[in-house]
Amino acid sequence: MEQGRSTALSTRLAAMLAALVAIGPFGIDTYLPALPEMAGFYGTTTASIQISISLFFMGFALGQILGGPMSDRVGRKPVAIVGLSVFTLASLAVVFTTTVDQLYIFRFIQALGGGATTVISSATIRDRYKGNDVAKMLSLVSMIMLMAPMLAPGIGALSLNFFEWQSIFYILALYGGLLLIMVIFLLPETNDHPVREGKLISGIAKNYWEVLSHGKAMGFVLCTGFSLASLFTFLTGSSFLYIEYFDLSPNLYPFTFGSNVVVFMLFNRLNVRLLNRYKPEQLIPIGIAIQLSAMTILNIHLHFFEPSLYVVYPMILASISAIGFIAANATSCTLRYFPNSSGTANAVVGTLNFGMGGVMGFLMSLVQTGTLIPMATTMVIASVLSMVFFNMGLKLQSREAAGEESQATFAETENSLIKR
Repeated sequence: MEQGRSTALSTRLAAMLAALVAIGPFGIDTYLPALPEMAGFYGTTTASIQISISLFFMGFALGQILGGPMSDRVGRKPVAIVGLSVFTLASLAVVFTTTVDQLYIFRFIQALGGGATTVISSATIRDRYKGNDVAKMLSLVSMIMLMAPMLAPGIGALSLNFFEWQSIFYILALYGGLLLIMVIFLLPETNDHPVREGKLISGIAKNYWEVLSHGKAMGFVLCTGFSLASLFTFLTGSSFLYIEYFDLSPNLYPFTFGSNVVVFMLFNRLNVRLLNRYKPEQLIPIGIAIQLSAMTILNIHLHFFEPSLYVVYPMILASISAIGFIAANATSCTLRYFPNSSGTANAVVGTLNFGMGGVMGFLMSLVQTGTLIPMATTMVIASVLSMVFFNMGLKLQSREAAGEESQATFAETENSLIKR
């Protein structure tokens, strides 16, 4: 695609892609205020309902595994249409569940459709943009998309004031249906030349191996994954943290939750501006340093002092906001290596992001002790691993650059000798 065409469509395209990406936050955050009420409805504990969040992460990851390579082979729009159809129908099915096991099943299916839909967003950006413009566009989409987690808990809490918790899933079904109409009639198809060589299964497997065996790219993938695992751990435990542990009302919960989103948006906006002067690799360590420092302070506070909302809240705020310097930049570093299989590459990114988030959130739910220690410990471990894998990717990238420079120098010397 020509860059001029990309720029002309950027605002409209960013808004549509953000709406698709927002299906994940809407699917998770809207029902967070309802977890205690749902626990009462199903006759179980809030920790048991939290497992449905982890299952959603895992289903979202699997949906991206399937949707990413399929979007490389058949196009972005067909995958989004199927994904949105599954999401909408599963959302309606949740309304009629009577047991927590049924909730688990349909939340997982709902997430499959959402994951297949979301995965086309970054792939579409990679279809149209190059260089730092990929990171800028990803940040722009993130800023628009972040309206979803800012509004979603408030929508859920407002719905609970007038209706039962099932109304939240009617709202999600309506959102999925509206997105389906948007995709059919408005979203452009950016994969003009789908790669359909070889058999379906072997072709998909080949694309995945190309990504998974790429050491430099996987360093950035895992950096993003563990950074976001810290966020997903917070999402899994946020209802317990604010509503049960600190005894905030469900109506106040959206404001404490939404403030994380507002500051995250500011970090994303700052990231877009800084990308005019710096490379993505130069901004990622700033985000990692902020996140790791905040989680270290939080753990020290929880282990040695009486937990205070006035310490816990700002440390989590700093940790979550710092992802604005990490996720988009690390993803753009990953996608640059796969111009012809960006759907598969983005599927690997999304799968590991949500998969690790789901696993870590699930493990946190299993070891829930009624304190904030499990959540804080999980988040600081994730931050440390994010730093480790970023350094791994950067080191491999530097070696590659040094090798290319050495080859260029050798070729230049050889040419000069030939001329002599």
